[in-house]
Amino acid sequence: MKRFYYKAVEIHSGIVKSGDMVAESKNDVISTLQKDNLVPITISEEKKKKFSFKFRSKNSLVLEFTEYLLNFLKYKVELSKALLMTYNYIQDEKFKEIIKSIINKIKSGKSFSYALREYPDYFPSIYANLVETGEKSGHLTEALNEIYDYLKQTEETKKFIISSLAYPAILFLTGIIATVLLIIIVIPKFGNIFADLNQEPPLTMKFLLYLNYLFKNYWISILTILGLIIVGIYYIMKNDKYKEKIDNIFVKIPILGNIIILNDLYRFFKTLSILLKGGNSIIPSLLICEKVVFLQDLKNAIKEIARKIKQGKSISSLMRNESIFPEYIVNLISLSETTGKLELILENIANDLNKEIREKIKLYLTLLEPAAVVLVGIFIGSIVISMLSAIFGINETNF
Repeated sequence: MKRFYYKAVEIHSGIVKSGDMVAESKNDVISTLQKDNLVPITISEEKKKKFSFKFRSKNSLVLEFTEYLLNFLKYKVELSKALLMTYNYIQDEKFKEIIKSIINKIKSGKSFSYALREYPDYFPSIYANLVETGEKSGHLTEALNEIYDYLKQTEETKKFIISSLAYPAILFLTGIIATVLLIIIVIPKFGNIFADLNQEPPLTMKFLLYLNYLFKNYWISILTILGLIIVGIYYIMKNDKYKEKIDNIFVKIPILGNIIILNDLYRFFKTLSILLKGGNSIIPSLLICEKVVFLQDLKNAIKEIARKIKQGKSISSLMRNESIFPEYIVNLISLSETTGKLELILENIANDLNKEIREKIKLYLTLLEPAAVVLVGIFIGSIVISMLSAIFGINETNF
């Protein structure tokens, strides 16, 4: 027997309740809660910490919202009531206001999909379109389930990439901080020694002393310039005028460029497969996909395919004219068109791309981590060598 901690919502009142019980498994806890007219939200063997700080991105908030709403709808709770119960459980105040607004719009006679489209920063086109399809077909729960799986997989992929790059980034940042501290704290002492001996410091030591002078006297200017550079890069990347040129630069970076392309292709094929499975037609689905991807070349290719597909051409033949789509993927799509299983093939392609991204990141990290160690060693080692050569130079002069 194990002790489980749970949070659940009372079906009739919408009140969130929490507690613990001893049971053999999570399924036993769920059965017990259901008998008490409670919808389980979270069940865990360890009690969560009462105080914790956690940054919540918009995607993670929407994922949480979808998970709770889906759970309520699975228990045949009416949509407005399910949204209200979800509202009571969400903690982010700004997002709660959005949910409240959605509830009010539904009560005033608007559809759920219409209300979602009022907040495109939180609910992308694919979300609203699938909800609309679910509303029209009477399969809203199934549509939300597709959305939830998509959001969850996307969020997991993003977290995997960020967590994988965290260690090399921290290591590199630590090396930079250590280097700056050596220049600011240690190097000036060598400058004082050479001044006391009335000697000219070696060239490398002169360079380090000059860096120390810049850091101490112009640190505000340096930080301001760095800040302006970061802000400038951010706005340039957001500007459509320069986006294609910047994309071309990133894509040509060894290793990183390949992962960027694969990740964007994954987003495209995953989104397209979900939209087609949800009953959306091909052209509107392609136009939604064009808004989901990041690379300008891929956006242009999708626009061109959506434009020419109206002429009766197959999607595989149009993709074959676009160099961004790998040949093996185009062949698979061509095969699916003859078998009538396009949605299934698209989903398999997306899953294969996601798997390939993870494998490549793992492989590249095995090279990146030692490279980061070597780079940090070069930074710090060059300063240490400069200090040692300065010491030897002093001894030789004294001798």
